[in-house]
Amino acid sequence: GQQAKQQGARVAYERHAEFLAAIFATPDDDAPKVVYADWLTEIGDPRGELINLQLARAQGRTDEISRAREYELLESRNAERWLGATAPVVFDNDQVYARGFTSYARLWKNKAALPLLVDEPAWGTVETLALAEWSGAGERGQQALTRLIAGDRMRGLRALVNIPTSLLSTLSDRGALARIERLEAISIDEGLEPQLARWLAAATRPRMISFTTRQWDHDATDLAWLLGLSRVGELERIQLARTQVSPASV
Repeated sequence: GQQAKQQGARVAYERHAEFLAAIFATPDDDAPKVVYADWLTEIGDPRGELINLQLARAQGRTDEISRAREYELLESRNAERWLGATAPVVFDNDQVYARGFTSYARLWKNKAALPLLVDEPAWGTVETLALAEWSGAGERGQQALTRLIAGDRMRGLRALVNIPTSLLSTLSDRGALARIERLEAISIDEGLEPQLARWLAAATRPRMISFTTRQWDHDATDLAWLLGLSRVGELERIQLARTQVSPASV
């Protein structure tokens, strides 16, 4: 009867929550994802198929048919629904799933919502966080974003895109730059040199810097300060406009 259906729905909700808690707590471990995918498949939830397809692709086992099926599963309604608690602030048409969960996310769809979502475990699988803008978020939104990046919910975070360079010093003060491997679409403005120096000093494995092309004047001498920074030689890539410069070859 109705009571049995309600109890079944409650049990299913609790099982979902248990699986997701394990996944968000250890985003680099695929074992909980495999278990979750099997359970989803058993109850007829198509996300189980998506997780399995993307796990296989991450392991190099994919083909055109499986990739087409991924795209089919990630139609707009599913893509937004599977964002979960982060849906109010993440642009559902500008985010990427990897291994069945949000890997790349761009903010802000709703600027007022982020302060309420900073502690959501669903941020755990996000590896790359991009900003559509910074100034329009207001002080409360900016503070919330800083707390999010510096907190322990985004434990899988590895890259920041289009963030203001002034945010780097704040994140450095909070000890939040160690896990950041890539800084992308960084504006070249006053004070950039010491900010990048702080990131390079703090990052456990710095791998890449890319700059916004509209502000680069293509004068090779402007590279001097960058190449003089400590540890810049560890970077795999420096991207300027449409060219890529290897630190080891300059």
